[in-house]
Amino acid sequence: MNLSVNGQPEPIPPSGDVPTRRTFLSMIGGTLVLSGCGGGSDSSQPPVPPPPPPPDPVSRDPGVYLLAGQLGGFGVLEGKGPAARLRIVNQPLNIMPNGLIYARTEGGALAIIDQDGKLSYGRSPPASCPYYVADANGHLHAFGWGFIYRQSPAGWTLIAGHPDEAEAGYQDGLGTSARMGNIFSPVLAADGSLYFIDTGTSVGLTDTMTIRKLTSSGQIVTVAGQPGVEPGWKDGQGSAARFAGLRQLIPQADGSIVAFDGGFFRRVTLDGNVSSISNLENYEARAFDVGSLVQASATSFYGLQGNRIVLLTLDGTISAIAGVREENKVIWDVKDGVGEDVRFERPRSMVGLQGGDLLVAEGLAALRRITPQTKQVTSWVGANLDKVHKDGVGSSARFNGNMDGVVTNTKGTVYVLDFDPDTIRTKDAQQVARKITADGVVSTLPGRLSSGWAAFVADANDNLYYWAGSAIMQLKADGTLAVFAGSVQEKGFADGPASNARFASPRHLCFDQTGNLWVIDVPVKEYDPDSLSGWPGSERLLRIWYGQTIRRIAPDGSVTTHAGTPGQVIEQGFERVSPLWQLWTGIKVDTLGRVYLFGTNAGIHRIDGAGGQPIEVWGTEGTSPRFAQVSVSPSGQIFGSYTVPYISGGGSVIYTVGPGRTLRVVAGSEGPNQLGVRLGALPGALNVVSSLHAQDDRTLIVSSEGAILRVSL
Repeated sequence: MNLSVNGQPEPIPPSGDVPTRRTFLSMIGGTLVLSGCGGGSDSSQPPVPPPPPPPDPVSRDPGVYLLAGQLGGFGVLEGKGPAARLRIVNQPLNIMPNGLIYARTEGGALAIIDQDGKLSYGRSPPASCPYYVADANGHLHAFGWGFIYRQSPAGWTLIAGHPDEAEAGYQDGLGTSARMGNIFSPVLAADGSLYFIDTGTSVGLTDTMTIRKLTSSGQIVTVAGQPGVEPGWKDGQGSAARFAGLRQLIPQADGSIVAFDGGFFRRVTLDGNVSSISNLENYEARAFDVGSLVQASATSFYGLQGNRIVLLTLDGTISAIAGVREENKVIWDVKDGVGEDVRFERPRSMVGLQGGDLLVAEGLAALRRITPQTKQVTSWVGANLDKVHKDGVGSSARFNGNMDGVVTNTKGTVYVLDFDPDTIRTKDAQQVARKITADGVVSTLPGRLSSGWAAFVADANDNLYYWAGSAIMQLKADGTLAVFAGSVQEKGFADGPASNARFASPRHLCFDQTGNLWVIDVPVKEYDPDSLSGWPGSERLLRIWYGQTIRRIAPDGSVTTHAGTPGQVIEQGFERVSPLWQLWTGIKVDTLGRVYLFGTNAGIHRIDGAGGQPIEVWGTEGTSPRFAQVSVSPSGQIFGSYTVPYISGGGSVIYTVGPGRTLRVVAGSEGPNQLGVRLGALPGALNVVSSLHAQDDRTLIVSSEGAILRVSL
């Protein structure tokens, strides 16, 4: 790319820092990514005013629509197949005799999946319970650390042990008088009792490795093994038996239980007699790295080994079904398919479905279904994102980044930064701009930007503008790069023609409807170099240079100061510099010339005229919610997004801010269990909103999951 300042070359330091005799530390706060508004023009010449705004868009029914990209990813949303959203990365799947599958989500919700792939959410136990099993009467039981709950129409009831971790221990007894430790792999046995593994309360190496049971009368009884003794492999009756590394119990048709113990198979009768099926002397036959077994036949089991599914026989023979063993496959390699062409991402749990298929939970958003006979693997509940770069139309296009920065121009064209597919896996990863037309056609523009940039604006001619050092840069539609205003290396303050203008630390840009480019110019803090090597907080501030201004670049290229204190250098009384200048991460200007400044930790402020002071219109203290994304329409209507986290139920919503700081939901839901994109009539449902842009009072452009959405109000 060619870099020039009015035809003269000027190098850009790789870091964007400016060489100087002094040491500067620019304290830029906040994490909010704000989208710019439309306008602007090409600029090796002064910018040309944009054409008149297009007529009102064709009316469309209110709703959430897919403009381009792919839906999918983690979330909490009921639905069938790919419409569902869940997150059970490190939680086990539990299947009941009636075919229902239960799993605790990362946020604590109880996911319930039927044999048709329909996901719903039920009421979770009051304490964390990853393991579920139904008794002979169909009553659901939940097993946690040291306790067991049972479900009834009235809710969940504690029936054994105690949910307080301090109460964990080892004691047989009735109901809540019993004590347990790390209990898992509960199964229903032929005598109607629920058998489970208890490895005690120690983390890591343990001196407890036992099989216990919950009887139908509520008694906790030790069946085999003994607490407080050294683990090992020893056959015997009851307390005389020893286990080395119990991992799973599997009920058998003859009424016994197979215990998978440190890679070997052991048989346990219901009266506690333990005998070894595997040859304990043959360590080569020990399947120590296989887990989550599912019965395949009387003498074989399906299991997980690394990133593949295998068939394991009682004599230790292993044969591959699907995937590859290597643990170091990255998420970019994940794909459905057949046999060795399949890629998994750290599968952690597997159950058998009715009919013989398998269901796997892994480090992905979807549960995948495997047909062992054909070795076919498909996504079944939830949807994974492809994370690839692909131009196309609508749902055929793909984005491989998080799409944190989305902007539009006066033509209604949408732009988003995405990872460059040629450098995405390198240490020098870069970004490219993707262009999305109103019809959903996605193309990739020439030129690249350094990785990490998420705030930029675009004009009507596909030119992009961002900041670097102390300059405003222009990435032209042909891929060449030029300094648009200021100087990359020279910090300062000066209004005037773009080539003579100087900025302190420009941050965040916005075009208004008449082609003016607006800039937040942040103060630069200079610290004593000798103080920077001490403890955090011991830095000594020497002076604050320039900044603390709102600058405007007119269509003719002239730079003026709209608000703030221009050109000042403060060497004492640093409290005069408002911390808001470091926290604002976005700017918008409405058709009345009012300037809006906002940031996650700075609220929303407005400057009503030249030389005016910021007035708070939405605060961060005593108000809820604290918006993650903010945009302002040309008329001045404020929109803000907020995500309810998994732990609080899961939901995502877009509000408008009305008179008296009133809020009104315009799209999405606060939940619970409403975190995921659902297209159609409002309010619809949204996942985490990573970017928000108001084209007008009735049209929002939103990035969520792997897609660009249009929300019509």
